[in-house]
Amino acid sequence: MLVTSAAKSTAHRVGRQMASSAIPGSFDIPAAPVLIPSGPWKEIEGCVCAPKGFKAQGMYGGLRAKGDKADLALILCEKDAVAAGVFTLNVMCAAPVTYCKEVLERTTTVRAVLVNAGQANAATGEQGYQDSLASANATAAALGITPDQVLLESTGVIGRRIKMDALLASVPKLAAALGSAAADAHRAAVAITTTDLVSKSAALEVELSPGRTVRLGGIAKGSGMIHPNMATMLAVVTCDAPVAPEAWRGMFRRASASSFNQITVDGDTSTNDTVIGLTSGMANGPEITDAGSSEGQRLEAALTAVLQGLAKSIAWDGEGATVLIECEVLGAPDDDAANKVAKSVVGSSLVKSAVFGHDPNWGRIAAAAGYSGVHYSQADVKIMLGDMVLMENGQPLEFDAVAASAYLKGKAAEHGTVNMQVSIGNGPGKGMAWGCDLSYDYNLLDDQEQEDLIASLQQQLAQQTQKTKTYVGGGGASVAVLFILSALYQAIYPWQLPHHAPFRDIIHPASVVIAELGAAITAGYATAAVLAFGPRSEPVWRRNLVFCTTLALFMFCFWATAIYKVVMQGKWPLRALWRVLWKPLAPSFCVAAAVLLIDGLGEIRPELAKLQASKYQLKKA
Repeated sequence: MLVTSAAKSTAHRVGRQMASSAIPGSFDIPAAPVLIPSGPWKEIEGCVCAPKGFKAQGMYGGLRAKGDKADLALILCEKDAVAAGVFTLNVMCAAPVTYCKEVLERTTTVRAVLVNAGQANAATGEQGYQDSLASANATAAALGITPDQVLLESTGVIGRRIKMDALLASVPKLAAALGSAAADAHRAAVAITTTDLVSKSAALEVELSPGRTVRLGGIAKGSGMIHPNMATMLAVVTCDAPVAPEAWRGMFRRASASSFNQITVDGDTSTNDTVIGLTSGMANGPEITDAGSSEGQRLEAALTAVLQGLAKSIAWDGEGATVLIECEVLGAPDDDAANKVAKSVVGSSLVKSAVFGHDPNWGRIAAAAGYSGVHYSQADVKIMLGDMVLMENGQPLEFDAVAASAYLKGKAAEHGTVNMQVSIGNGPGKGMAWGCDLSYDYNLLDDQEQEDLIASLQQQLAQQTQKTKTYVGGGGASVAVLFILSALYQAIYPWQLPHHAPFRDIIHPASVVIAELGAAITAGYATAAVLAFGPRSEPVWRRNLVFCTTLALFMFCFWATAIYKVVMQGKWPLRALWRVLWKPLAPSFCVAAAVLLIDGLGEIRPELAKLQASKYQLKKA
């Protein structure tokens, strides 16, 4: 199924109509095409709310760095739902992934899934995990359930903790707004998106046996960092069939392997990949305990179809993509081998770029299949592009290159699906994988990503500046006060301090007082330079820095000369000089510290300016 510009516009208007004035946030993005494979089922509306017993909602909670696009979604089952989960294999998995794994090890049923967009809560340490616990506790309190009945998903910038104040304030409002209408489910689908250009949802109805019908639905997000095991993506899938926990988890694991593990956009595996499946059991009929039964097989086939539809929507919406690439592999020794070859083809950067360049390059397809790790005879290879045979029996054929290129151009014009078929023998194995082309636009940072990065740098600079100024203000004031006290003591009790006594016969008492006050002024102006540092106050802090530098140089010369005279006259042993050597050095240390601190505070500013400039240039382009 293809989505033309007109269809996208229609979906855009539908999204607008579904957005309620009572729900905070913008939901104004189009929906992805419905790409559920054909089968003995019927596509229906409602996505996660289509099965019995489920409610959903999405809203803007203030988690995004910019704009008011919805960023918080909640899916609730009216009763305990049998739960299954499939998670990223990335060892740097995010805090919510760790949390969900632990919950699903303790229990087989849950009630709710909370999803936030804006911050990934990955690489956030123990505090990130505590934020996940707090999110689950808040959701449970708002719904009147226990924390172990709540699962979590997060997406956004890696290394950023969730904005907990915003989340905690929004969860009760989100829970109060839950509904079972298609519009409610749509808002949830929009709320989980990040760089996605479209929302992704699907639902179907299937008859398991005469008179017994069940429903399945799902929402997903993903656009970049998509690669098998698993793709960078989040999904929540709902069902109303009564299924035993062990059977449901087996079905869900196998369906995920045939869908989300078979897509790739850029070869990156995310820290947050999560697919959660809930079944309420509220449809009629006895519990399915055997996945191998006729009803179990029909349910698993329908579940696989929903997950494949969502997975294909993610690949279709790959960052910068102009087409969806679908590769079917036949004749493999088994299905696993076929899937491996298919993933290798759609994951090849050379295949992707050839498709974007409308180049029917069969050699790149053959090479990608060949390095998949599956052993087969070259003589058995057959490659098709659309309905055109490019290679057979391991040899290239004469084909209409102009027509083949036109096929690729036509698919790109309608953002359609480029079909490839690779046969590698006569075995029973068959498999499918999906990807997208690699265009110029993939290399451009998404506007939201740029805003997030700029906001992160600005926050980092503000925090570093404030912390430094706090320490410098207290430290600089303390040093200045010490010099002032030293000057007062010299004025009242001349030559009584150990570091003044050596200079009794060398310099006038008043000169020492003036020198100590000069050192205090040096420390004060050095501190003022750091406190005044900023782009709008550059003349002020530069003037302060020049003044204190000049004064420190004068202080150094004054005390160095005095110490030299003491040494030359033999009135002070060399081993005791350490008591007075700090006199010429202290003001210079104050200035040097101020220079180093200002330099450190200024390190982020050039990078921030470059990023803002490049962002402006990208917008102009």
